[in-house]
Amino acid sequence: MSKRFFQNKQVVYSLIAVAIIVLAAVFAPALAPNDPNLQSLDDMLRPPCSEFPFGTDEFGRCIFSRVLYGGRISLLTGIITTLISAVIGVFLGLIAGFNGGAVDNVIMRIVDIFLAFPGLIMALTIAGLLGASISSVVAALSLVGWMGFARVVRAKVLSEKEKEYIEAARALGASNIKIHMRHLLPAVLPPVIVLASIGVGRNILAAAGLSFLGVGVQPPTAEWGAMLSSGKLYIQSSAYLTLFPGAAIMISVLAFNFLGDGLREAMEPRLQMRKKRPGSFLRSKTLCLLKKESSVPQYSVNHTIRR
Repeated sequence: MSKRFFQNKQVVYSLIAVAIIVLAAVFAPALAPNDPNLQSLDDMLRPPCSEFPFGTDEFGRCIFSRVLYGGRISLLTGIITTLISAVIGVFLGLIAGFNGGAVDNVIMRIVDIFLAFPGLIMALTIAGLLGASISSVVAALSLVGWMGFARVVRAKVLSEKEKEYIEAARALGASNIKIHMRHLLPAVLPPVIVLASIGVGRNILAAAGLSFLGVGVQPPTAEWGAMLSSGKLYIQSSAYLTLFPGAAIMISVLAFNFLGDGLREAMEPRLQMRKKRPGSFLRSKTLCLLKKESSVPQYSVNHTIRR
């Protein structure tokens, strides 16, 4: 799988981009040339220069430093939110798929109710009720992001629980908890990892949207969505105020999305083969049938008459 993963150039580039973004956020104190919250009225709205690579905002703060520190908040929010959503979704999906019946119906109807409402509107309402803060954003996005994990895990469990190795485990007296932890959970991990990698980018974008609307991270904390919100007033005269935070959001989301696509192809080799050679499976099946037909002995009419 690792060989297929690293043979995809798009995946390699996205992995490098993710690594650079994460390292830049982790080592922001060492990389930032200025204090992200230091205000200077003499340096208000300065364009990019050697002292301020990305320019300064309306309070004279270094945008480059704020983008680096804002990456820490955005990445942390996206990763923690995705982990919480994955834990909730995997837990409920395992229970629904394995037990079936009334338990499955109740959990799936709850999923349908959550999916009936627009995710961003629901997250905006929850964050507004809890108060504007980072923890409110994480709680809101976690409550609206677990349904996809639950549906994927349930579908995988429904197909896995009927296989022979699960029946053998039951025949040997394995408990339901042991079956879940030892057999079903490893089987559902590949699609969950793919969904989680894409979910990180989606949650970074959603968290930036909530901060842009004023229910997320509050000033003076540096965060990409909040920087877009404060810079929209100067977009005509100082476009760099929104250009660099917006570019950081775009690059981060694209990198995680491309990484998720690469993981999906690496974990599902048949999907990669279909992508590279359309129709190859049909041709291989046809060749197998022709070989089987050619291996069957053909008796001529004369041979039959003589017998």
